[in-house]
Amino acid sequence: MEQERMYREFSVPDEQSILESLGEWPEEVEEGVHQLALCREGGETLKLSYSVLGRSVRVQWVDTSGKTVVDLFKEGATRLAVTSTGFTVSSHMGECTGEMVVEVFPVISVTERVLFT
Repeated sequence: MEQERMYREFSVPDEQSILESLGEWPEEVEEGVHQLALCREGGETLKLSYSVLGRSVRVQWVDTSGKTVVDLFKEGATRLAVTSTGFTVSSHMGECTGEMVVEVFPVISVTERVLFT
């Protein structure tokens, strides 16, 4: 029996909530794609791009020399949550659910877990 596919909405906080939590306003960089650029004192930058319609998220960590340290792209996003220290992306693809936790303050760290459901 073929498993039924179910559409899951990607919920994101409104721009004002993101500004209040992280101190940055998400800019629309192309139609339907918003991006936050969170700059650290030492010159590192963490960019978060997301598309609600595409249910996708991209996280890029760029070091002080301009070199990309981490570049992750995730589809099947279901929830973006922000705090004063970073954000969490929940996802669901097929038989797997995942959670990516990105801390920006006080230091940048990225962890992700994907598990079978």
